Amino acid sequence: PSAGEGRCHYAMKPNAKLTSSPDMVVLFETKRGWNQFGGPEILTFENHKGKGCNISFNDNQTEFVKPEQLGKLKWEEDGISNVE
Repeated sequence: PSAGEGRCHYAMKPNAKLTSSPDMVVLFETKRGWNQFGGPEILTFENHKGKGCNISFNDNQTEFVKPEQLGKLKWEEDGISNVE
């Protein structure tokens, strides 16, 4: 499915490093925009009709993550998801 018009529908997690844990979120879907960065506060499931979104991790794996799995993702090196 298409996310609609716009140049980019992805953002990067700015504090992810090469030495970060393999399961650290690095890239994720957002609403359209350019040069976005941030965390779960700008993530969207709307690009896939609320069913999920694509998330890329520090180990180069990409997964389609469902909304109920969001709280299990590692957004910070300390392992705290920062998702309510």
